[in-house]
Amino acid sequence: MADRRDDKTPVDSIPASARIGSQGRFRKVLSLWELLFLSLGASIGSAWLFGSAYGASAAGPASVISWLIGGIFALVIAVTWAEIGSLFPSTGAVVRIPQYVHGYFAGFYIGWAYYLAAVIVPPVEAVAIVTYASAYAPSLTSGGVLTWEGYAVSILILLLTFALNSFGVKLFAKFNTGVTWWKLLIPSTTAIAALLYFYPPNFSSFGGFAPRGIAPIFSAVGTAGIIFAYTGFRAAMDYSGEAKNPRRDVPRAMIFSVLITIALYTALEVAFVGGIRWGSSGLAPGDWADLATVGVYASAPFYHLISVLGIALLASVLLADAIISPLGTVGVYVGSSARDLYALTEGGHISKRIGEVDRKYGIPRTALLVSLLGGVIFIFAFPNWGELATFGTTATVFTYVAGATALTVLRKRAPELERSFHVPFATVIAPLAFVMASLIVYWTTWPYTGYSLVAFMLGLLVFLLSKSRGAYQVGDIRKGIWIVVYSILLAATSYLGSYGVGLIWFPLDFVVVIVIAVACYYWGVRSGFETDELRGIIEQEKIEQSLEHSAT
Repeated sequence: MADRRDDKTPVDSIPASARIGSQGRFRKVLSLWELLFLSLGASIGSAWLFGSAYGASAAGPASVISWLIGGIFALVIAVTWAEIGSLFPSTGAVVRIPQYVHGYFAGFYIGWAYYLAAVIVPPVEAVAIVTYASAYAPSLTSGGVLTWEGYAVSILILLLTFALNSFGVKLFAKFNTGVTWWKLLIPSTTAIAALLYFYPPNFSSFGGFAPRGIAPIFSAVGTAGIIFAYTGFRAAMDYSGEAKNPRRDVPRAMIFSVLITIALYTALEVAFVGGIRWGSSGLAPGDWADLATVGVYASAPFYHLISVLGIALLASVLLADAIISPLGTVGVYVGSSARDLYALTEGGHISKRIGEVDRKYGIPRTALLVSLLGGVIFIFAFPNWGELATFGTTATVFTYVAGATALTVLRKRAPELERSFHVPFATVIAPLAFVMASLIVYWTTWPYTGYSLVAFMLGLLVFLLSKSRGAYQVGDIRKGIWIVVYSILLAATSYLGSYGVGLIWFPLDFVVVIVIAVACYYWGVRSGFETDELRGIIEQEKIEQSLEHSAT
């Protein structure tokens, strides 16, 4: 079927990967701004409402360093995906690309993990809305956990965003762009306002700059919602099959979104720590550990911070933003998770009927419904924002290691393909990104690494028992087994390390994680191969590039 694009979209701007098969049924309508705002909309949600308080609780004033570490790591990881995303843009690209270079078995394992990561974000944001709302509707939560009323409101939020996504990507993109302008304005205004009341002793007194030591600076990256806030860059790739000019626009949207969020979140953390007034907090001065769980900052951190500082009008606006910001993020990820599930069907892992694209609106409607149900399940499994965000971070960042190996494999297997974005010093950046992603997963700490491993293994069980088992061979499993071994080793180190039972002490545990990461990176690269799917796309791209050059 011919691709569905608007009249102004040139044919040669849509790569073969975004037109082959049912990919052509998606509307090619998203501009650079809309892709950028999808990534920003995915990044600026509940993390700005809670991340600063959770970061300060975990690491004290040194949480500012945690945000910078998380931002730099996210940028390096995003750069590796930017090149391969520009090579093979398609709906659900983050799920599809690993299968191109690592085969059917590894493709399912990584794709399943990524789908779990995407489907958990809507409940994270819904729980954030309800938790903030409990500041004026206390019956929604009890002890920081949802009550039955809270569950009901959270599910209604998911249903609302499901409806918004049901009428096509263009309508939703326009809604998201408007909401994201608001999401940029309010946090920026809040940071500036709080900085006007900056109290310098908060950074040096009350236990000093790092009152809880060095190790929590790193674990905060994984457990305080910090890296969770930065992973929104992936939205541009999830929707890349619906872009007008994906080769040019997807890498830009991904990288710019990370840079913007680094600046925003770092400013918010400085403003939050500098704005704390211990006398009005309900806590003993310097009780950083209880900041996110006890006292006035626990349920609605910035609302109470701004209220205590006496900025009443802005405090009222923040209560409204506590609904608007996460709601926009819910919408982005409801759509993303449906597209990732569609990509699993396109890869031959689950029934094609689940991934059927609605001919009128150009969306995978059944996949949208399945992802909605998955989100509801996760709300009941983890009815607390911090737990949901940490589990989501573990699953998300685990899948990002595949970008590093795919980048290197594609440089070797398809060097002749033209790249609109070229990662400099890729021989250094790729393994570095793999190591950084591994450290972040480790920093999410035990038992969340264990929970993720169990979820991945359940997916593996589904794979082995599925009707599609005839579509792979023993050789395919052998080439993909590295990713399973890697996840087991990482979870085992997490259990034994300083964030687990402590048999491997800090900082030796970091060294162990780095060694595992380097070894598995090179194992993954050596196991990469030119699959039939990759060969088909490469041949089609070569033909089209040849025709384009001959025409000019």
